[in-house]
Amino acid sequence: MLFSCGIWPRRKSRQARQARPRDKRTRMRTMSIFGNTHGHATGALHKMVKFTAFASPGAPPLQGQFPADSRTGTVHLPADITSVLNDLYDELRGDDKVLSKTKFERFLRQTQGETTVCLQDKNYTVGDFQATWYFNYSWDAVASLPDKDVTRPLTDYFISSSHNTYLEGHQVLSKSSPQAYKNVSYTSIRVESLTDHLAQKVLLKGGRCIEIDVWNGEPATPRSSSKSPAIHHDRQVSNSSLTHAYAEFRENTKKYLGSASHSRSVSCNSATLVEDSPKSSVHAFPSTADKSDRLHMPQHPATRGRSPIAKGEPLVRHGPMLTYYCGFREVAEAIRDTAFEASDLPIIISLEMHADLEQQEVMVKIMEEVWQEMLLIAPEDDCDPQHQVPRLEQLRRKILIKAKRAQQSSSQPVISISAPTTQAELGHESELPQQVANLGKSMSTSATSSPSHDSNSKVLIHKKLKNLAIYTRGVKFEGLDTKQATQPNHIFSISEDDILNLDQKHHRAMFLHNKNFLMRSYPDGFKRVNSSNYNPAYFWRKGVQMVTMNWQYPDDGMMLNYGMFADELGWVLKPPGYRSSDTLSQTQHQAATVHNMDLALTIFKAQHIPVKGHGDGAERDGAALHTFTKAEIRTGRFIDFKKDSTLTDDTHAKRTRVYKSDHPSFGRNGETLNFRDIPSVVEELSFLLIKIDEVGVTGVINWPTRAWACIRLDRLQPGYRFIQLMDMSGHPVPEGRLFVKIVKALR
Repeated sequence: MLFSCGIWPRRKSRQARQARPRDKRTRMRTMSIFGNTHGHATGALHKMVKFTAFASPGAPPLQGQFPADSRTGTVHLPADITSVLNDLYDELRGDDKVLSKTKFERFLRQTQGETTVCLQDKNYTVGDFQATWYFNYSWDAVASLPDKDVTRPLTDYFISSSHNTYLEGHQVLSKSSPQAYKNVSYTSIRVESLTDHLAQKVLLKGGRCIEIDVWNGEPATPRSSSKSPAIHHDRQVSNSSLTHAYAEFRENTKKYLGSASHSRSVSCNSATLVEDSPKSSVHAFPSTADKSDRLHMPQHPATRGRSPIAKGEPLVRHGPMLTYYCGFREVAEAIRDTAFEASDLPIIISLEMHADLEQQEVMVKIMEEVWQEMLLIAPEDDCDPQHQVPRLEQLRRKILIKAKRAQQSSSQPVISISAPTTQAELGHESELPQQVANLGKSMSTSATSSPSHDSNSKVLIHKKLKNLAIYTRGVKFEGLDTKQATQPNHIFSISEDDILNLDQKHHRAMFLHNKNFLMRSYPDGFKRVNSSNYNPAYFWRKGVQMVTMNWQYPDDGMMLNYGMFADELGWVLKPPGYRSSDTLSQTQHQAATVHNMDLALTIFKAQHIPVKGHGDGAERDGAALHTFTKAEIRTGRFIDFKKDSTLTDDTHAKRTRVYKSDHPSFGRNGETLNFRDIPSVVEELSFLLIKIDEVGVTGVINWPTRAWACIRLDRLQPGYRFIQLMDMSGHPVPEGRLFVKIVKALR
């Protein structure tokens, strides 16, 4: 089932489907993927296909979103919110006819947490109260940030990091795109469509560490071909020809299934086309074969045009997988165009090298040519990389290179695809699900080397490329007690599971390392083949600076990542105790300023909950929407690893009743979610995650979460506030907000 994804086209518009005669079938029905006739595939495809890409931090401020006139002091608030504020006004003024200045000041300081209060009038009517509050004081639940301290060394910051930045969706089947470095891709890879919708830009929204997997491109001059294998030899598809094999599989599947018109049939025996039964259609991709001097990319009809790739230049793709590729030069140009538009803080390019030395030299020339003065090519003055790392402010508008060899040697695993090539081999339509399943089973790894490498050699790093890794030299992790672990310019890249094991066995040593040197975590490739994410907060609590995330997957992990880096321009100063200058702390227990916390969240009103389904494009009547709001406190919990106390993950969750409407009102008194005596709260590393979930959603394509918000606890403001809602593509929901009251107490 895995390799059937992405070969079906986008469904036609409703008008086009209705215009087609309902009693005449345009082609034979294709296999039912999500229908009842193929139920065993539902679970697997649900896990592998239900994702869209995710946006990076950067919601607009809430202040000023309501119609208001500062000249007249008029604010036009929704009736439900106005009634709450009127009740609040009556409560504050007590027996007085109008609200006094003294009582208003007390409210702003004690309830709203305002530190600077300056009221001019002695008394305030209800209109004056609302207007003065609205125009002069914040209603946003997220506190604004102070000026960023950029005087610290690089190791003292958490860095917003992207894993598989070049992918537009699924890490096995999706395209590589240079646009992904500008944009977070919102590709919805489903059985019916592969939507190429590029949305909010990664670099423009704070991504400061991005990953590129580089492979050999088409040689500038043809290499001599090897002899054909013996008849008994099991020939496999090499890395360089994998894309061609997959395109051929698409083409052959299209020839068998015929027309690309869309079928929505209920079953094989039904002659009626029904809209609500999700089925599949076929779409063919053009062959990538090209005899000209330049290698052209296969294009999906929905994608934008792409410049051809010059032969002799490296490619960017996700290894020996069924992903498309793009040219390294294209990626470099995309980075150049948007690198420092939103922030002048530095960018780290993490290169994973699968290319040979010749192609690496071409890479260096491309980077020097495209990035020019942005590329860091020499150490900063008075900052020898053998002795120290620079301060953040020293690297403004600079691109740093981190290069490492691929994890495996040049004998890269390649994929053997036993794809049927004729209609006879494909067999009857009812056999197609098994044929596709067999395709997935036929994938095997091999020690066969790529054409450009000797089978016994390793992927070495070219000297010119090594010289560019000045302060960010990728080093293979062999232990925390090695000589390399004490060199200031090294970076260890370690998988999520290995970091968990390392923390259990050597917590103190790893914590001390991460105070002074850089570490990068990345998701486990096999565990997260669907591009899901781990909980980044766990790794931040270990002091890991670069916690790489699959930005194309809208899960809890990316929501927490949003909460951490919102408005931070990609670099967040670590809390006290985690920095290199804090010499007294040697473990998390010693470093963390820990509190117990009480939190009361009263929800009065939700506005503009998205009614369009996630991934399926369905839009229903907002009045019929049934949702509940769930709030989670994501914090840590101290455990003892060989007497070195460490924080692990802990979640405390509450939810409201179910409400009907996309603008639900929770009553004049609201509904309160009480969290009492939450232990081990480190505000800078803990979060309030709010999700609005739909009740009664059926089918595997729909996503039950309609909207969400995530706020780091040190930025959560008390009092009556508005919380901006985000949709499941990571966009701020237009006029979407929660009106709440927050009471937070730390002790």
